[in-house]
Amino acid sequence: MKPKKITSKELDALEKSGKEYYLFYEWEECVVRVGGRDGAYIKFKGEEEFVPHNESNVFFEACRMGEQITKEEYDSY
Repeated sequence: MKPKKITSKELDALEKSGKEYYLFYEWEECVVRVGGRDGAYIKFKGEEEFVPHNESNVFFEACRMGEQITKEEYDSY
Protein backbone atom coordinates (compact mmCIF):
# COMPACT_ATOMS: atom_id res chain seq x y z
CA MET A 1 0.00 0.00 0.00
CA LYS A 2 1.30 3.45 -0.89
CA PRO A 3 -0.76 6.03 1.03
CA LYS A 4 -0.50 9.62 -0.18
CA LYS A 5 -0.35 12.42 2.35
CA ILE A 6 -2.97 15.03 1.58
CA THR A 7 -3.26 18.60 2.73
CA SER A 8 -6.33 19.99 4.46
CA LYS A 9 -7.05 21.95 1.28
CA GLU A 10 -6.99 18.73 -0.80
CA LEU A 11 -9.20 17.00 1.78
CA ASP A 12 -11.72 19.86 1.62
CA ALA A 13 -11.78 19.54 -2.18
CA LEU A 14 -12.42 15.78 -1.91
CA GLU A 15 -15.26 16.36 0.55
CA LYS A 16 -16.87 18.99 -1.68
CA SER A 17 -16.52 16.87 -4.84
CA GLY A 18 -19.19 14.41 -3.71
CA LYS A 19 -17.08 11.56 -5.08
CA GLU A 20 -16.13 8.53 -3.05
CA TYR A 21 -12.60 8.53 -1.65
CA TYR A 22 -10.55 6.29 0.61
CA LEU A 23 -8.22 6.99 3.51
CA PHE A 24 -5.74 4.87 5.48
CA TYR A 25 -5.20 5.67 9.17
CA GLU A 26 -1.99 4.00 10.31
CA TRP A 27 -2.37 4.72 14.04
CA GLU A 28 -5.50 2.54 14.35
CA GLU A 29 -4.64 0.34 11.35
CA CYS A 30 -7.92 1.01 9.59
CA VAL A 31 -9.23 2.34 6.30
CA VAL A 32 -12.30 4.48 5.69
CA ARG A 33 -14.55 5.03 2.70
CA VAL A 34 -16.34 8.36 2.54
CA GLY A 35 -18.11 10.63 0.12
CA GLY A 36 -20.21 8.07 -1.74
CA ARG A 37 -23.97 7.67 -1.95
CA ASP A 38 -23.82 4.79 0.53
CA GLY A 39 -22.42 6.96 3.32
CA ALA A 40 -19.28 6.40 5.35
CA TYR A 41 -17.68 3.06 6.21
CA ILE A 42 -14.71 1.94 8.26
CA LYS A 43 -12.77 -1.32 8.01
CA PHE A 44 -10.03 -2.90 10.10
CA LYS A 45 -7.47 -5.22 8.52
CA GLY A 46 -9.03 -8.52 7.47
CA GLU A 47 -12.51 -7.59 8.72
CA GLU A 48 -15.74 -6.59 7.00
CA GLU A 49 -16.50 -2.91 6.58
CA PHE A 50 -19.21 -1.37 8.74
CA VAL A 51 -20.95 1.96 9.30
CA PRO A 52 -19.12 3.81 12.07
CA HIS A 53 -21.00 5.21 15.05
CA ASN A 54 -21.61 8.93 14.57
CA GLU A 55 -19.47 9.69 17.64
CA SER A 56 -16.58 7.37 16.73
CA ASN A 57 -13.28 9.00 17.59
CA VAL A 58 -11.39 6.45 15.46
CA PHE A 59 -13.45 7.38 12.40
CA PHE A 60 -13.09 11.12 13.13
CA GLU A 61 -9.31 10.85 13.46
CA ALA A 62 -9.04 8.66 10.36
CA CYS A 63 -10.86 11.33 8.36
CA ARG A 64 -8.73 14.08 9.84
CA MET A 65 -5.31 12.39 9.78
CA GLY A 66 -5.68 9.63 7.19
CA GLU A 67 -3.71 9.37 3.99
CA GLN A 68 -5.36 8.85 0.64
CA ILE A 69 -5.37 5.37 -0.88
CA THR A 70 -6.95 3.80 -3.95
CA LYS A 71 -10.18 1.79 -4.08
CA GLU A 72 -8.15 -1.33 -4.80
CA GLU A 73 -6.02 -0.77 -1.70
CA TYR A 74 -9.17 -0.25 0.37
CA ASP A 75 -10.79 -3.41 -1.02
CA SER A 76 -7.72 -5.54 -0.30
CA TYR A 77 -7.21 -4.26 3.26
